[in-house]
Amino acid sequence: MPRNELLVYRILRILRSKQVQFLDERQIISAIHRESGDEFNDNIIHDHLHYMQSHGLLKPINLKPRSHGYALDWAGYDYLDAS
Repeated sequence: MPRNELLVYRILRILRSKQVQFLDERQIISAIHRESGDEFNDNIIHDHLHYMQSHGLLKPINLKPRSHGYALDWAGYDYLDAS
């Protein structure tokens, strides 16, 4: 999967700007669609969320069965501070 830096930045910025502990995956996807229209489909956003989790930018939050949330992890804060 080719990484889209703009999408990574938008996801991190959305999580920081909401000032909540975490967001449900559906909330993140909806926020990206509001910002970018149809630029990114759900599968691309989902893949980026997993990529970001595996690289320490996001930490997973288990909500209910088959529902995941994400919170900023330390590397995510560092990424935003550097940009």
